[in-house]
Amino acid sequence: MYYTAARSGDYFNSTVNTSLFADGVYNLTIYANDSAGNLNATISWYNITFDNTKPNNVSNANASQIDNSNYTGIFIFNVSAVDATALVATVIFNVTYVNGTQNASYTAQRSGDYFNITINTSQFPEGRFNISVIVNDSANNLNNTLYIGNLTFDNIVPNNLSNANTSILSGGNYSGSFVFNVSALDATVGMQTVIFNVTYVNGTQAQNGSATTTRSGDYFTATINTSLFLEGRYNISIIANDSLNNLNTTLLILNLTFDNTVPNNVSNANASHVATGNYSGTFVFNVSALDTIAGVNTVIVNITNSTSSQNASYTAARSGDYFNVTIVTTQFPDGRYNISVLANDSAGNLNNTFYLGNITFDNTKPNNVSNANTSIISTGNYSGTFVFNVSALDATAGMGNVIVNLTNSSGGQNASYTAARSGDYFNATINTSNFPDGRYNISVLANDSAGNLNNTFYLGNITFDNTRPNEVNFTNSSFISFANFSGVIFINVSALDATAGINTVYVNITNATAVVQNATYTASKVGNIFNVTVNTSHFVDGRYNITVWCSDATTSDAFPCSCTREDNVSGIQSTSESSDSPDNLARPSTTGSFIYTCTVTNHAGISTTRTAGYRITQGGSSVGGGGGGGGTSSTSDYKRTITVSEKLNKEGISVNKQLAEKERIKIEVVESSSVSGGGGGGTSTHYVGIKDIKNNSVVIEITSNPIIVELFVGEEKKVDLNNDDIYDIKVKLNSIINNNKADLKVEYIREALPQEVTPPVEESIEEEEPVVEQEEEEISVKKSYGWLWTLLAVIIIIIIIIVLIMTRAPKKRFY
Repeated sequence: MYYTAARSGDYFNSTVNTSLFADGVYNLTIYANDSAGNLNATISWYNITFDNTKPNNVSNANASQIDNSNYTGIFIFNVSAVDATALVATVIFNVTYVNGTQNASYTAQRSGDYFNITINTSQFPEGRFNISVIVNDSANNLNNTLYIGNLTFDNIVPNNLSNANTSILSGGNYSGSFVFNVSALDATVGMQTVIFNVTYVNGTQAQNGSATTTRSGDYFTATINTSLFLEGRYNISIIANDSLNNLNTTLLILNLTFDNTVPNNVSNANASHVATGNYSGTFVFNVSALDTIAGVNTVIVNITNSTSSQNASYTAARSGDYFNVTIVTTQFPDGRYNISVLANDSAGNLNNTFYLGNITFDNTKPNNVSNANTSIISTGNYSGTFVFNVSALDATAGMGNVIVNLTNSSGGQNASYTAARSGDYFNATINTSNFPDGRYNISVLANDSAGNLNNTFYLGNITFDNTRPNEVNFTNSSFISFANFSGVIFINVSALDATAGINTVYVNITNATAVVQNATYTASKVGNIFNVTVNTSHFVDGRYNITVWCSDATTSDAFPCSCTREDNVSGIQSTSESSDSPDNLARPSTTGSFIYTCTVTNHAGISTTRTAGYRITQGGSSVGGGGGGGGTSSTSDYKRTITVSEKLNKEGISVNKQLAEKERIKIEVVESSSVSGGGGGGTSTHYVGIKDIKNNSVVIEITSNPIIVELFVGEEKKVDLNNDDIYDIKVKLNSIINNNKADLKVEYIREALPQEVTPPVEESIEEEEPVVEQEEEEISVKKSYGWLWTLLAVIIIIIIIIVLIMTRAPKKRFY
């Protein structure tokens, strides 16, 4: 293409529009013609490039450097740019704020078709930036299409990295799975990830576990299962990265304990606190608990009632490995409760295996503490051995023990007895001979099983007297041995007893030759003098003995306890007597059949005991031997009755039975004709029962008319059942089996009672008093011997007549 240049002075110009040409390489030649037509073509330009296309293929050479990316520190920004015609001349990188203000401009370094710059983000304020790229080719064609927007420059680590769980602390104890939560902020690029590292505390920092958290807003959580770790101590470190990998490792939680074992050795530290125990007032409940890993944290003591409703909960106070609570039982209604213990270690592991069931809280003292012996009363008088019996009840815990204290009149304690229990009754056997004669008080301390005390029962001013009345003398100087009396005589006796005082004086008159008691008088009292009036005409002429029995206020001498055999070795040291009557040995006021016991002890300490049955009825004042006795036996006394089908109607027929206490047999006995009114014997029903089994003897009751005897092993007793002077049965104790059964033999016999001859007995005209009828080893009825005296008188008269006739008859003379 030719262009004619326009002239301006000596200058000629021509405008070439390269766009009219295809991009490429051209030559330019200048032809100058003067007016004469001379041509000058010496000026030429070769390889001139016409390029009207801007550089192409301008692109980001780093795939990670994109819009909205985040950068920190120094990074290299790299682009590729190609220009096929004139080639790329320069590449300019402009860094501007997102608001359009330029902050920096970089000329890129070339490497082939790649152009890069190094950007140090720390030279910029933290924030968001845009990067624009301007690519120029050699023809100055510009390509500014490459633009990366909203880049973040951030050189500050995440801040506000903190523990969001106030319960997850250094030194804490944990078990099972727990959620660990932290908060982390980054104001520029925002948080990217938070890593939880779990390491041992042994200094090796060997990582045991790592967890990537779950994000929720500014909070990052990880669930840590402690059961995946060995029990022990660990550290947890937190690595918080923002989007530019700025790392914050400042949060560290040290010395955490992972423990999944419950506390062991949880046990009762009070041996006295047991299931079914009874408690009152305030008591300290103490348990021991150990945990070798995390240590025991808390011990909770729960109290629930018998229906399992919780009544109270206590946090125990700690002292080493022991945990105790003080329980005030008065804050609870009396009743039964359960105590359960919850032992938590510091990691929250629970041991709830310890349990005390059915314990009783009782703060009510025993009630109904009363005297069960109506004969044991204040101001009463006692000697020998007596059984003191009280009843005591406790509705909640039940009775524990009953203490009987014996104190003298000055208040000093002389003895203390723990009473033996039988149901709701408690008894103590008191031997008054162990105490000096004098006045005493009896106090009863009734404790229930929870230790509540009732001490309201008190018997005051009772007298112990084991000294027989002294200074017993006839005040009639004419009453001497071998004296002679006729008509009505007055017997006066003085008697003193310094302790209990004289109760009764009996005057017995017995035949001197037959030693048979003829009469008994109860003396009337005037001061210390006791007198009786005796009409001698009521007695057959003869010799008699007068014996005075003085009974003080503590004894009854109906059964004088003595030894009829001599002890050639050591002699008799002491005797003691007692009765199972409610009156014991006091003056009888209770009717019925009872057992009298006499114990004789020699100086060697060897004792022998014998018993006799007797019956108290309301009758005359004379004292004499009795038969079977009257009265009835209560069926309710026995818990079992065994009926014997075979009748006892022939000698040699017997019944053998093994009976326990309160058991009896029912027998049919054919009695003599006197019972049935002649014409043969009649049949009657009787019972043989066991009242008491001792170590080597048994107390037996034979009814209908009660007869009570004590038999030792091998001993037997003959019994007249109907007072016809004929023994009907014989009872023998074969053996005692296992201390709880008596092996008895009951045999039918027909044997007459031995007969005795006695002079007539005068009936004493005295005030009617209870009669003591004594059963000896063999029961007999005394008979009158009047016919014998008559026979003797007749014989004597006949002898006298014969003598007189013989002396007066004429003598024969022998020539």
